Amino acid sequence: MNPSRRVDSGSYPLYRMIMLSSLISACMQIITGRVPGSVDEVGGTITDVAYLAAQIVGCGIILASFWIGRAWLSLQVERIGCLCAATNVGIYVVAEIASSGMPVAAATWGAIAVGAYCAYRGLWEIRQEIKELHAVAREQVSRAE
Repeated sequence: MNPSRRVDSGSYPLYRMIMLSSLISACMQIITGRVPGSVDEVGGTITDVAYLAAQIVGCGIILASFWIGRAWLSLQVERIGCLCAATNVGIYVVAEIASSGMPVAAATWGAIAVGAYCAYRGLWEIRQEIKELHAVAREQVSRAE
């Protein structure tokens, strides 16, 4: 873990646990050869592969980003993972709605929340953190001159 990266909201451990459990889920889907029924029913092999690829790549990259030593690089890598994970959830939710209509299960709404957070983090939050890093770097350079 990179000690220079910190989240004050307290959600960071939950974020890591969700990504790890999603990665385990993707591995189990590969081992068993089964994706969620709604994804399989609505799409075909291409949808199944896209769904699994987005899940494995997204969650794997997010988890890997936590161990990259340079903050800027770590954030850029995490951004890619977040957008892949959000894509994975998007495929799942569209398939769920096409298959069963409006979601009613708490698990589906939980997945929607995780996907929305990944999209928000990838598109907005990480960009702000990178801007802050650039501002700190500029300040340090100007002090050194």
